[in-house]
Amino acid sequence: MFELQQRFEMVNQVSTFHAAIRFIPFTVAASVGSILASTVAKMLKVPLLYLLGIGSSMQVVSYVLLGTVSGQDDISARQYGYQVLAGLACGINIPLLTLMTRYATERKAHDVTEAAQKPTGVIATLPAGTQDLIRGTYAASHDLQMKVLAGLAGGQVLATMAMWQPSPSIIY
Repeated sequence: MFELQQRFEMVNQVSTFHAAIRFIPFTVAASVGSILASTVAKMLKVPLLYLLGIGSSMQVVSYVLLGTVSGQDDISARQYGYQVLAGLACGINIPLLTLMTRYATERKAHDVTEAAQKPTGVIATLPAGTQDLIRGTYAASHDLQMKVLAGLAGGQVLATMAMWQPSPSIIY
């Protein structure tokens, strides 16, 4: 979800520090979602698959909503609410998928990759018209990326349903 922070930097022209501050709703909500999912799964013995379905559905909704936030000048207040919803959804799914991996796959080493961010400061060195063009293009591409993420999260919902078992895994 580093795309959200980059959007603040590139489209809204805020500093990296201020973009990080504006990303706090997502990160706090992700932590809460992670704690909530693990606690509900363990204490209430809710099957992981059910919680994963809820989290995946929330991701679809939140990414669709984040994909509607356009505009170069303002940072809409509703965007923070959408970030909270996306953060909760990601926070629910990440620990559950980590737990389910142990049950669904063989013990093999898994490679972990991290996405690299590119510096955005170079845009400020360009002529004003070019800056506006780049920011407008980035805003439109951000909306498209959120819609693609919504589609992928929808695929995650289908994959979750495909993992259906008569007696799904429960944390004891």
